[in-house]
Amino acid sequence: PTAAAIYYGINTGETVLVFDLGGGTLDVSVVRNNKGKFEVLAFASDKNTTGRHIGGIDWDEVLIELAVNIGKWERDKNNRAEEGWFKEYAEKCKKNFSNRKVIIAKFANPLMSTGRPAEISYDEFVQMSNTLLDDCMKVVWDAINKAEKECGKIIIDRCVMAGGSSNLRMIKSRLSKELSEKIGRNRNEDEWLNKVE
Repeated sequence: PTAAAIYYGINTGETVLVFDLGGGTLDVSVVRNNKGKFEVLAFASDKNTTGRHIGGIDWDEVLIELAVNIGKWERDKNNRAEEGWFKEYAEKCKKNFSNRKVIIAKFANPLMSTGRPAEISYDEFVQMSNTLLDDCMKVVWDAINKAEKECGKIIIDRCVMAGGSSNLRMIKSRLSKELSEKIGRNRNEDEWLNKVE
């Protein structure tokens, strides 16, 4: 988390939330730049907060289950070729949905002998991901509450998004909406959310 804050050039006095969502885990830290000295005020992880790991593979599984249900496919989780294709295509779909212009992703599996191509809407994807988003926010609030227990009320001047799966726009939207009272003054979403490439 400190490396992410330094990478993005967090200013003296700023307090940032580092949201690190990778393929299989979520870590959230609250970091402050105290005159050039970076201090981790609090840390929370998915396993400790929710009892399970959260990561990009969970969103992949949401997309696969949607495609299977919509396309009326018979899924064999023991078929490595099919499962490999599902995971590869789900990753592509997820990346397409990170682009605001994509409304519907077409999901067609050439390895399946049954069913039909599935068209998945972004709204369906978000709706089926609500439990995952709720769990993400539990970890975020766990970190914030720990920081405030130690330091008193804090304002999050920036949110630094790390990890490839943090590109999902539903996550960015949920963070902006739920943490609106914590956002520093005179900041819009684009200024407040920063992505570490």
